[in-house]
Amino acid sequence: MKDCTISLAQFHARCLSLKNAKKVREWIAQLIRSTGQKDELETKNWAELAKLYPNTCRESFVDSWLNVAAPRAAKYGPPNSIKVAVTQGMRVDEAIQKPVRNI
Repeated sequence: MKDCTISLAQFHARCLSLKNAKKVREWIAQLIRSTGQKDELETKNWAELAKLYPNTCRESFVDSWLNVAAPRAAKYGPPNSIKVAVTQGMRVDEAIQKPVRNI
């Protein structure tokens, strides 16, 4: 039988990681809602935003910003580097969703 115990330090580190991931998701959602080209984004939850903006909301993208988010208080909002990356990701997601015209 495998021992499933973790140390307090491991538990604390995991809690901080989850807290930072939540903060990054909230920042990304806020940026999508404020700059997105879709109607009614204000009422969408994270799962619905992820369907509309799959590249911008993918977990690996969120995880890549955890170290940036860790020292920054949520009340200060996302740093400019996240704003730029989210805006670029949104452009890609919106371009992919546009219908292709036959020429």
